[in-house]
Amino acid sequence: MTVQSDILDLIKERFVNEAVTASMIAELKGLSRNTVSHHLNRLVDENFLIKMKEKPTRFRLNDPKKRQDAFNIIGYEGSMREIIKQCKAAVTYPKGLPIILNGPSGTGKSFIAKVIHAYAKETGHIAANAPFCVLNCADYANNPELLSSVLFGHIKGAFTGAEKEKRGLLDEADGGYLFLDEVHNLSAENQEKLFILIDSGRFRRLGDNESWIKTNVRLVMATTEDPRSSMLTTFRRRIPYEVVLPKYLDRPYNERLDLVKNFFMSECKAIQRKIMVDNVLLEHLARTDYDGNVGELKNKIKVLVANELPNCQVGDIKIPIDMGSHFSIFDPESQTSVGKYLSTKNDDLHDRLAKIKTFSQLVKHSDEIGYLAEEICNKNKETEERIDFLSSSYGGFCSMTREYFRMFGYLPENQMIQQLKKIMMFFIDFGYEMKQLPLTTTTEKVEYRKYSQMARGFVQKLFYQHPLMEQFSTLTAAYLSTHFPIETKINAVVIMHGKNNAATVAATANEMIGNFVFDYFDMPLTVNTGEIIKKIVNYSRQIDTNLGLVILVDMGSLEKIYRDISGNVIGDLIVMNNTSTALATEVGMKLLQNTSIKELEKMDMASFAVNKKYFEGVSQKPNILVACMSGEGIAVKIRDILVQYISEKVDVITIDYNLLKEKVEKTDEVFFKNTISILTTPKMDSEDLPVISIEEIIGNQSALDGLSTYIPAENTKNIMTDILKFFTIEGAASRLSFLNPERVINEVGEVIDSYEEYYKLEFPNFVRINLFLHLSSMIERILKYGESQEESGFTPPKTVEFQSFCDFSDLVFQSIKEKYNILIPVTEYGLVYQLVQQSMKE
Repeated sequence: MTVQSDILDLIKERFVNEAVTASMIAELKGLSRNTVSHHLNRLVDENFLIKMKEKPTRFRLNDPKKRQDAFNIIGYEGSMREIIKQCKAAVTYPKGLPIILNGPSGTGKSFIAKVIHAYAKETGHIAANAPFCVLNCADYANNPELLSSVLFGHIKGAFTGAEKEKRGLLDEADGGYLFLDEVHNLSAENQEKLFILIDSGRFRRLGDNESWIKTNVRLVMATTEDPRSSMLTTFRRRIPYEVVLPKYLDRPYNERLDLVKNFFMSECKAIQRKIMVDNVLLEHLARTDYDGNVGELKNKIKVLVANELPNCQVGDIKIPIDMGSHFSIFDPESQTSVGKYLSTKNDDLHDRLAKIKTFSQLVKHSDEIGYLAEEICNKNKETEERIDFLSSSYGGFCSMTREYFRMFGYLPENQMIQQLKKIMMFFIDFGYEMKQLPLTTTTEKVEYRKYSQMARGFVQKLFYQHPLMEQFSTLTAAYLSTHFPIETKINAVVIMHGKNNAATVAATANEMIGNFVFDYFDMPLTVNTGEIIKKIVNYSRQIDTNLGLVILVDMGSLEKIYRDISGNVIGDLIVMNNTSTALATEVGMKLLQNTSIKELEKMDMASFAVNKKYFEGVSQKPNILVACMSGEGIAVKIRDILVQYISEKVDVITIDYNLLKEKVEKTDEVFFKNTISILTTPKMDSEDLPVISIEEIIGNQSALDGLSTYIPAENTKNIMTDILKFFTIEGAASRLSFLNPERVINEVGEVIDSYEEYYKLEFPNFVRINLFLHLSSMIERILKYGESQEESGFTPPKTVEFQSFCDFSDLVFQSIKEKYNILIPVTEYGLVYQLVQQSMKE
């Protein structure tokens, strides 16, 4: 194979829809630029390539069919990649599939609908002259009958004024596409008509109850609302593709800048004049958040050009008129397409990221990803200049990086600083790739907390409140964890009054120790001990306290801090006051040497004039341990329920499930010396320890009898009811599409309590769950459809007893009926009636 044919094959394989330069091919093939340029010109002579009249000179395939793709839009290999994939799938499926475009105003829903139509024509799935019809359903929101007429057509006499039969948009769009904008404004009746159309490909005109009309129309819909709350479930289920378009500021910077340039290019072609735009203005337009998203940006640029036209009657248009020395030129004669080139290394990165499912895997591959990001961004001087600009207020990127990490006791080398810079550059240009990154689990959040803390602060210095801040921080944290070993295992925190006092002490101590030992909290001078305690308690819930916690404070009651915090710390706790840099450094050095908290307590602190308070073990009081395999969130909620009803003599402590399991298997007597009960889900087996599964509490009224010494009898039912409500709210949330599950569950709870009180019975817990879920779903179902659509299988008995039950039920549900403006059919009372009858028998 000759060099020339090799170059042509490369272009056909990698650049079917793109123009290339000699430099691009030279870099990929490892050839000199002059050699490549010679072969490219020969390929032009032989009509394989077209030479474009622009600088730098670009070449593209002389094959219009291969270049055709209506979806060759800004972001097609970026934030729009998955969206385009779904749109193409909807087009290429036999006879097409309906698709709904969701997103705020101005995100490009109408534009994408037109592109879908164009792509279907290009690919031959519809005829070249196939129609594209548009209906904005909002125009007829208050007149569903008129909308039905416009959409389906009507027969003569269908309504007053219908003097002759009229075809609708479905007729006009036959063989092509119908775009229904603001589709959430369709009435329930019109939605039902459309899902019949989707199912069977036929419809009836308004007023005609006999004749069906066949049509071959494809549907694209758009809405700014959540389809789950604004559309019938039956209709929504007929739409296999729901595509969510990103807001302007959610798109990566390079795409936003391309959009800005693209709109200026469109304007220069519209007025057939060159436009010169200050680069500072381009940067500003790319970084500004617009309520109207891309649509508002487009209009803003149109207004900017229009406003300068009177000031530039001849020659180039300058925006602004007094622009600086750095500017971009938009020429109506240029054939340059904006935002088309993307290195295939980015595809490699996309594939690598797609395979990473956990944060631990990300840590393992972080170096590899870092090097790939470095290769992708290595020659992008424009992005590097943006990083330098963003960090300029901190004295430049190198200075900012060193200064930032110094407060964590870390002095990064030049090589790491440069790689961090490339990663930050990658975030700017290809941040959308980060969307697929796995976020940390609860366990990983604790394990990698300090790395996440460092990473988030560092990323925020450059990007402030970026929508992908969590993903950016996750990758940076993974990278840091492989380059910066944190050697202390015991967490320590400095808390002081005044601005930057704690920060200064912690940072100085960390720097002198050479490791990240101390967190810190700066508290206002006016804050009281209670606020400090609240801060520490919240902090202790986010960290691993199994090995204990060291707290250094400047003032405050050690007794109160110790007493109120001890229940939230699993390991030993020591609190010291009169904090100073010298004390922090001394304590930090000991922690770096793996000195235990018990040994810290024995240290001679006379030279520091320190008072200290030491607390041993899980808890010195009787305690209940709560753990949940699925995450700390549920355990914390169970704990919060228990502390409302249990004696103050008992500590209720959440603990990591795996740690607890390990301790239970070893029957660690020292660890459990003051433990009176262990609540877990799922249950742990132990013959020697008082383990209760949370499922037992739900299913067994007597599960908490063993805690009767600490829980008054009247509170036992309250605990079970609250736990029931919590798990029921979780279940209801998955069933309800628009009602607030917590609010409706509380309302239903009052109804159930009323039945129990009136009939002097107590529903078993599993029956209560059934009622909670059934009645909450019933309210939403009636709200949606006006009456029950669910077959209950219940035939109302014609008895005085049942009538009396219905009368009471009407009274019980009165507040719900008034609040939601609904009527409850008698059949809906059937399930409750049967459960009441069954419970009374038992």
